[in-house]
Amino acid sequence: MVATRNWAFTGTYTPRVWLFDTTDPASPVFMSHIQPSDAGSTDDFGDAIDIDGSRAIVGAPGNDGAASFSGAAYLFDTTTGAELGKIIASDGESVDQFGWAVDMEGHLAIIGARWEDESASNGGAAYLYDISDPASPVELAKLFAVEGDQNDYFGYSVSIAGNLVAVGAMFDDDLGLDAGAVYIYDITDPANPTLATKLLASDGEPTDDFGWSVALEGATLLVGART
Repeated sequence: MVATRNWAFTGTYTPRVWLFDTTDPASPVFMSHIQPSDAGSTDDFGDAIDIDGSRAIVGAPGNDGAASFSGAAYLFDTTTGAELGKIIASDGESVDQFGWAVDMEGHLAIIGARWEDESASNGGAAYLYDISDPASPVELAKLFAVEGDQNDYFGYSVSIAGNLVAVGAMFDDDLGLDAGAVYIYDITDPANPTLATKLLASDGEPTDDFGWSVALEGATLLVGART
């Protein structure tokens, strides 16, 4: 079954992300709000965020950029708060939730779409972009599990560091229902990512949700399993 979403909303909606100067971590100084130019009341702007240098990326998985609730991600200048660009999947479809997870390093950004249907219904996908020119991001590659199953949620979490990308698929069933998995890609050639391995927990069990969260730093990978 394809996931759907319904909202009931009343009141004033102001989507925003707070930006702070933490030069003195004991006394962070509020700088400004980061706000999108066109986000609406059901966009979930700010569900996923990351910062690298003077740029920030903010996911809005409920945005209607390509279709109803297809999702989007926005790029901002953290020194001015200015919106630099908006990223929409080239093949975005209704309820993909592109922007559910985001990460970036240097001129590359990785964006997860947990309900994308390339491999199977809600199998999930992740997209790699060149953001050298944030006003015109270039889609380099689309990642998805070739053997993915329905509701794997590939792209629920993403991380990028150096020549590696990690993508969590928290409902993968290789070790039992919803045990979870993490896919690791070599992006030495970012236009042609190569799957290095599919990582399973050595003690994985059903409903572990391994891959709920991922973080790469250098050669070190951190993986969360929420249950």
